[in-house]
Amino acid sequence: MFAVFFVNPNAWPPRWLEKREQRHQLLERVQSAGGWEALKRDCIALAKQHQDDQFVWYYGDLNSLPPAIAALKPKDVTYYSPKVLKDFPEERHLSIVRIMIFGQHPTMGHTVPEFGLEVMCGDSGEIYEPPPRPYITAPAVVYWQSQKVADGIYEIY
Repeated sequence: MFAVFFVNPNAWPPRWLEKREQRHQLLERVQSAGGWEALKRDCIALAKQHQDDQFVWYYGDLNSLPPAIAALKPKDVTYYSPKVLKDFPEERHLSIVRIMIFGQHPTMGHTVPEFGLEVMCGDSGEIYEPPPRPYITAPAVVYWQSQKVADGIYEIY
């Protein structure tokens, strides 16, 4: 007697395994970029360049990004100034660069989980930790999680 098992191809690899691989790839990219300090320095430079604005970059010319950020091979980069964040009462009004590195929601097939970084770019002395934010996935709403990886730098997933 034998049993037949049907495996949902969208369930492989499991999220925890995929997140572990994403984290490994991110650390390799950060090291090739010069480390966490180089990344933070380039995020601060980006923030100073766009002080009171919002900067949004999607897939495209990596040469338009500071070198340490470009080395991460991001899918999108967004700078939020305190001026922009004042309209969102649940957010802290600090300079923040969000760098999304992984994530894809296909119409069919495997969904690659979102994974990226948030870098605090101010020297206000405030302690920053990304707040829980809703992240809509079909069929439910889940919340971003974060984990500190360096001073003022959090991975978000």
